Amino acid sequence: MPVTGGSDKEWLRSLAYALASLAALIDGVTVTYFILRALRFASYGGVPVPYGVDSIMSFEVVLALAVAPLAYSYHRGISQVRRLRAQVRDLLQVAPDIVASSQSLAEALRASAQLVGQPLRGLLKSLEMAYSMSGNADEAFRRVLSRAPRDVRLLLSSILVASKSGGRAREALSVTANYAMVLARMEHIVENRLKAYSLVVFMAVALYGVASGVGISLVRLLSGLSSPFSQTATVTVSVHALYAILGVLFYAMLIISLAASYVLAKAIDDYTPRMAEYFVELTLVGTTTMVLSLLAFRI
Repeated sequence: MPVTGGSDKEWLRSLAYALASLAALIDGVTVTYFILRALRFASYGGVPVPYGVDSIMSFEVVLALAVAPLAYSYHRGISQVRRLRAQVRDLLQVAPDIVASSQSLAEALRASAQLVGQPLRGLLKSLEMAYSMSGNADEAFRRVLSRAPRDVRLLLSSILVASKSGGRAREALSVTANYAMVLARMEHIVENRLKAYSLVVFMAVALYGVASGVGISLVRLLSGLSSPFSQTATVTVSVHALYAILGVLFYAMLIISLAASYVLAKAIDDYTPRMAEYFVELTLVGTTTMVLSLLAFRI
């Protein structure tokens, strides 16, 4: 008799995945519907701005969801670059013994690839394949490492230089390994200091959100009171004008976050695409503090 237990389990598992995907799709459509329904705009000086707290929150959610996939992709990219740099520096600690005990450059690359994980393993295998096919080590290194970070190219090229130095390969790579260790320590110190400075940027955006919310709230509370400069004149600002001004302040916060995210990406990571991740984080901080300060005054 045919055994159907395994196929039944696979069918039930597929059905469960399909139902879960359908439920997630329905939830996503429902959430999107309510977000777009709450999103309203008003004209201020001919410019459409989000109208009210609900619209600002909806606009921020739509913006974050739109940029989040890009931010995640670039975050994975910078994570791979950091992993590659760490792997290269670790490899250089044992590279003197590998190169000294290998009969050829191809053998050294093959042995090195067996000791490391991805993404460096794939890079070393590509180097070995390119060198085996062309027989020109300089051309192979130049072609395979053309898109690698500059420091990675320099450190891996030291293996090529050491393989040409004859009996002094161990000494040449030992010097490079010591240099890589010092470089890693310096980068760690600089990165920690820059991250500390980045907190100042996040605090500045948060304070801008609080100041915007508190300022709008105070104007709303003081609207209709007597002017301190006259016994008869009153200060009157309509709710429509206040919401429009709030939308303009929200746009200004987005521009500030965009500029700050570029500075953080260049200064901390030296990787401009990561500004998408910083932009999402900064706008979430600014919008949250702005909305909370408005809710505190019940505007």
